[in-house]
Amino acid sequence: MPIIPQLYDPIIRSALKRTTLILVLCLLALAGLQYLVLGFVVPRTAGFATPMKWRNLPLREKRDIMQAYLGTPAASSTDSDQWVSGSNGKRYLLQIHYATDSTATAYVIRYQFEKWLWKRDYSIDSISVK
Repeated sequence: MPIIPQLYDPIIRSALKRTTLILVLCLLALAGLQYLVLGFVVPRTAGFATPMKWRNLPLREKRDIMQAYLGTPAASSTDSDQWVSGSNGKRYLLQIHYATDSTATAYVIRYQFEKWLWKRDYSIDSISVK
């Protein structure tokens, strides 16, 4: 049974509206899923995968003791050292700050996540002793 020519145009418009609605809902669901993964799942699971030596750092220790415990730093300055662990897209950074007498006073553990267009930097742990 052929479609009546007067009804053909409204049927096509209705189908396009329905398809557009479904497409918009799918895109919103994907954006929500991406927000959930990057905003909640990645930072929560990054804390579990922190290198073992970095979990309980002894503050108030001298710089040479910290370097003996953690190894050679990737970057060093007069008041801080920085260690790097992990692959390129999932990198952990540990930065230890020292007082003038080279005693460790604070540290920060950060997690950098990079994937295609997304780049996030999370602070996992930070402790300071004054």
